[in-house]
Amino acid sequence: SGREPTLELPDHCNFHLFLSHARRTGEDQMHTIARQLQLLLHDIKIWLHADRPGAVAAGAVAEAVGEAAVFVIFLSEGYFRSTRCRAELFEALRLGEPVLV
Repeated sequence: SGREPTLELPDHCNFHLFLSHARRTGEDQMHTIARQLQLLLHDIKIWLHADRPGAVAAGAVAEAVGEAAVFVIFLSEGYFRSTRCRAELFEALRLGEPVLV
């Protein structure tokens, strides 16, 4: 249609996407995906751990999962072996968030 997409957020959300990835095998790719989305969709709000180095506490990350409209998994080697990744996913499932792999 040539029109910009509408990026409305549900009332309980501060982010359109929470991008979950294994640092060792997915951080560079997920960072690239996030930047490309931001170039194409200027108003998109993305939670990416690399952009929030101070957000290492489990509580801060769990809160961010709950504030995202969609939980996105970048499934690379080691994702399910990562305690952090599993905790993020379990929180998304507990909250009933939509999960995209």
